[in-house]
Amino acid sequence: MGLELHTPLRDVLRTTQDHLRALEEMGMRTVEQLLLYLPRAHEDLSQIVSLTQAPLETKVTLRGTVTDVKLAYIRGRKVIVKAKFRDTEGNPAEVVWFNQPHVKRMLPEGADVVLMGKLVDSGRKLKLQSPQFELAGERPLVHAGRLVPIYPQHDIITTKWLREKMVLLKDAIRLLPETLSGDVVREEGLLGRADAIRALHFAENVEEIRRAFDRIAF
Repeated sequence: MGLELHTPLRDVLRTTQDHLRALEEMGMRTVEQLLLYLPRAHEDLSQIVSLTQAPLETKVTLRGTVTDVKLAYIRGRKVIVKAKFRDTEGNPAEVVWFNQPHVKRMLPEGADVVLMGKLVDSGRKLKLQSPQFELAGERPLVHAGRLVPIYPQHDIITTKWLREKMVLLKDAIRLLPETLSGDVVREEGLLGRADAIRALHFAENVEEIRRAFDRIAF
């Protein structure tokens, strides 16, 4: 059975019952209702830079490999995960995650990753502290390398979670019905409804985002 707008989310999303209940509390039970949950803004993470280009104390996007991913306990039950990172030009940095033991499980040795975070100079080496990360590879990046949507968050429904689920529903966007007449769309120079929704979830450039918000406002 293909993806339809009326398909229940519990039939298509691989997630927990807690997440499904949270969605229902937000009034979202179907594919269409989730697709119409629109971002409030976008962050430009389209520029992937090298460590030599990256400014300090500013959020940057880097790509490279991680090795020597290790878990350590400090001060009782506090946990840190440390890894060595080399960007695509071979420049080194240290990466540290605090109280996120799951990171070690998610980062295999030698993984090709994209990291998003602030770069600091610790005196002897460059360091990234608790950056967001995404495994790179054949699939298009979801959280970096593009204009990423920022959604209103609620309880356990986070922006990161929503981005990942919207990818699963992307093919259903074309099914969204138009709510304006063809004459109005042409005369006002508006994006079609489905095109506007797609642009907000999967923007290709800033101008497309502007036109999409104009259509929604209209």
